[in-house]
Amino acid sequence: MGLYQFEIVHEAEGSGHTLTLAGELDIAAAPRLEKTVRDLCDDGASEIVLDLGGLEFIDSTGLHALIGGMRHCRACGCAFLLTRAGTQTMRLFELTGTLELLPLVELPPARSATDAASRPAGRPPSEHSR
Repeated sequence: MGLYQFEIVHEAEGSGHTLTLAGELDIAAAPRLEKTVRDLCDDGASEIVLDLGGLEFIDSTGLHALIGGMRHCRACGCAFLLTRAGTQTMRLFELTGTLELLPLVELPPARSATDAASRPAGRPPSEHSR
């Protein structure tokens, strides 16, 4: 992947979807992510997991896209989870006060989509279910 590019790799298992993000989630890329999440929710997804492990950069517009995706999923009754946030991404969440707002979870490699779908939309697992 070249300089200033953004990539979404989509994997589906039933009505659960994992979007692996790579590159820079910025003003140029945010609308693409927003549309992808919105379309999946509107098409009946039960869960959307955003794997942030490949993000090299995220700006305020990218953060807004994550929050907007979470809100749209909640409105549609779709679970929305974020995982594998890197150091820069976590720092942005801390500085902006969104760390407690966003549903960040650590997921085991072979986690099934039904694990999170049984929780209320947009809610991370309780401390007892980790």
